[in-house]
Amino acid sequence: MNSRLIFEISLSLAFSLYVLTRRKDPSVTLAWVLAFIFMPYLGSVLFLLIGYRTIRRKKRKKPTPAKRAHWGSPDEKRENDVVNTWPAGIQSVVRLAEHLTHFPVSTGNAVKLYNEAEASYAAMIRAIQMARHHVHLEYFVYQPDATGEYFREQLILKAKEGVECRVLVDAVGSRKLNDKFVQPMRDAGIQFAFFLPLRFRRPWGLHLRNHRKLLVIDGRKAFIGSQNIGDEYRHLRRQRMPWQDALMEVEGPAISQIQTIFTEDWAFTTQEELKGDLYFPQQTQAGEAALQTLPTGPDENERSLQLIVQTMIHSAQHRVVILTPYLVPSQALAMAIEGAARRGVQVSLLLPGKSDSPMTWYVGRSWYRYFLAAGVEIHENFERFVHAKIAVIDDDLALVGSANMDVRSFRINFENSLLIYGKEGTKQCRQMLESVEASSKQLLMEDVMHEPFYKKVAEGIFRLASPLL
Repeated sequence: MNSRLIFEISLSLAFSLYVLTRRKDPSVTLAWVLAFIFMPYLGSVLFLLIGYRTIRRKKRKKPTPAKRAHWGSPDEKRENDVVNTWPAGIQSVVRLAEHLTHFPVSTGNAVKLYNEAEASYAAMIRAIQMARHHVHLEYFVYQPDATGEYFREQLILKAKEGVECRVLVDAVGSRKLNDKFVQPMRDAGIQFAFFLPLRFRRPWGLHLRNHRKLLVIDGRKAFIGSQNIGDEYRHLRRQRMPWQDALMEVEGPAISQIQTIFTEDWAFTTQEELKGDLYFPQQTQAGEAALQTLPTGPDENERSLQLIVQTMIHSAQHRVVILTPYLVPSQALAMAIEGAARRGVQVSLLLPGKSDSPMTWYVGRSWYRYFLAAGVEIHENFERFVHAKIAVIDDDLALVGSANMDVRSFRINFENSLLIYGKEGTKQCRQMLESVEASSKQLLMEDVMHEPFYKKVAEGIFRLASPLL
């Protein structure tokens, strides 16, 4: 046995033993072990780049009564009185979400949904122009194009007025931002930072990305959803399809929870802690919506978002509608969707007919026969690329935010979502889903069975890699 073979066996064994002691999902563990055995060098490098998911951050503590009030929750007894009037399934989602994130339900909020890029950007710019103390902007993708430049100029104007401006962008998603683009912001006094910048001494940070999209103004208004900043989010590149996102404008007590997400990410990145009434002002009732913020990521419980989504689906009595641009479900999530359909719940998946990510598109299509056989409705949209991420359960519960229904959003990315409770609060989400469904084509089993052979092969090949995505 030569020394090279001994080294390869030792390398494969070392990495295999590591994942066997750390991984919880057998399919993911098996995929990595096979990669180490058959591709010891490539498999090991890939694991260091995209397989290591441990990250340490300051943990959010279980809220005291004072902290609950700070995060926009009434006293616990009053909150329980409100929640206890809701259906038992919805109550289970509330309790699980609070247990996993420590954010309680916040009542008395106003929400407004934007689903067109021009209206979304205009609302954000108006809010920035109205800022008096601070603007906090956190995005996965911020492009140095005409849209990015316009946002930059508005931030510079506010900074020159004495408004504190902080910009936090992901180092990979916003990798096109160079010093030439950023320096004018810094010169104006804007604090700018990259989340988890790439460093050779920390190669495992490559895939742990901040996929959040949020904007907070003066601690009193916030925007949260799927909308990034860039020209491309008006049209799908190459295919020139209109691009559609969902952006939720929030006012009221829940703002403190959204602000907390930014301040935690900012402190992790820059070591600057933002506290006090200027950042967390006393909130007033702004509407009737009950909200709960869901920050999820590799620093939280690894399966927080998946557990919450599955519990939402299990709670459904009549209808489940899921709108997502990328569908890469785990086996557990797929079974939850199947189970709901088979027990008589009307389940609809609203998906793109064309995508900017061919690999995830093929993986999603590989599940079509499985879902259709269970009675799930599948609607594909060819008129536009709908990048929004929304799920609505029984008209009483909605989930909207930055997270896709895929393995990456569930296990790897830092995501920020919003749970909305009650028929009135979820109305705008329901209306958007109805509009998307009306412009989509419903697929039947014969449509899937008669697709070209090469597509079936591509779906099968890409699905093999889905546990590693």
